Amino acid sequence: MRKILTLVLAALFMVIGGTAHAGGSDYPTPYDVRTDGIQLPEGDTFPADGHVNVRYVAAGESHERAANIHFDPNNNQPGGAWIGESFIPWDAFGITEGAQITWVQIHGYDEHYGEGGQKWTPVGPKPEPDHESRERYEEGEWEAIDLDCIAGEWTLERTNWTYAEYRESSIAWDRDAHWWSEVWGDWMLVEATDDIETKVETFDPAEEPACEAMPPTGAGQVAGLAGIALLALIGGTFLVRRSKA
Repeated sequence: MRKILTLVLAALFMVIGGTAHAGGSDYPTPYDVRTDGIQLPEGDTFPADGHVNVRYVAAGESHERAANIHFDPNNNQPGGAWIGESFIPWDAFGITEGAQITWVQIHGYDEHYGEGGQKWTPVGPKPEPDHESRERYEEGEWEAIDLDCIAGEWTLERTNWTYAEYRESSIAWDRDAHWWSEVWGDWMLVEATDDIETKVETFDPAEEPACEAMPPTGAGQVAGLAGIALLALIGGTFLVRRSKA
């Protein structure tokens, strides 16, 4: 029984130990080897007395070169400038644009870039974010603003809008694609301009419900106005005669 218990505990310790030290040199790296430099995982920084070793092929060459940085905190050594940082560019190693990074080993990490089938990383600047603008047109709904039952005309109006919009992109490293990814933000309103448009549509007043309370044509109104004018004329003549009397 004691022997079985010992075997179980040994197996348990092997599982726990295997989980804690699962990473090997050929495992995927937790850090990013990008075109512009090395980016550590969030929360990690380069420690004092740590180091980074790099192998690369310079532009126009076919053989590997080696470069390294030791993070020496003493005597104002160049490597000390990167202590506490989470990113280091290739030019800190003296590696220039056009080179290809083939292998990276960082103090504190068991995983080595280039030993797990990773492809070479070309050295070059991080792409600049972009921006773009557009105009978007939106037509309003026609609304009646005037009715002329004599002329048989509707006057309609609508408000159309032109929107000037703008958006920007951001650049991030895509670990799966091992390249830069451009992500566009939402469109932002810069300016809105309105334009009022009118038009006239004709209709038959006899068939328009809104005109039912009025004569179907203008003849009634004309006759009415003529009668008022005649009464005014007769009244004026009567007053003149009475005044002469």
